[in-house]
Amino acid sequence: MILPGRNVHSIVGAGVGLASSLSKVKDGENSSDYPQHRKTGVILSIGLVSGMLGAILPDFLEPAYSYKHRKFFHSVVLSVLMVFGILCFRQKRITKVRRVFIESFLEGYLSHIVLDSITPMRIPFI
Repeated sequence: MILPGRNVHSIVGAGVGLASSLSKVKDGENSSDYPQHRKTGVILSIGLVSGMLGAILPDFLEPAYSYKHRKFFHSVVLSVLMVFGILCFRQKRITKVRRVFIESFLEGYLSHIVLDSITPMRIPFI
C-alpha cells in the first residue's frame, strides 16, 4: 500500500479546493468588481491554493518524525469541528472570495485527514 505523502496531500487538497471553488462560481452573487471571466479565475485560483495549503497543514502542525505523529491535529474530533465550521460559514453573509478561501482551506484539511484515515496507522479519535 502506498502511504500518502506531502505530494499526494498537496494534489488531492488542490483538487478538492478547485472543486469547492468551482461550485461557488456557479452561485449567483453578481458583483461589478471584476468582469465575470476575471472573477472566475480569481475564485478558482484562491480555491486551488487554499485547498492545497489546508491539505499540507496537519503535517506542519504535527511533523512525521515518527510513525505515531498523529495526535489532535489528525483527529476525528477536530474533523467534526471543521465540518461544523464549514456549515457555520455557509450561513454567514461574507464575500464570495472569503467564503471560497475558508471553505476550500477547511475542505483541503479534511482531505488530509480522510487520506490518513485509510492508512494502516489510521487517525486517533481525540
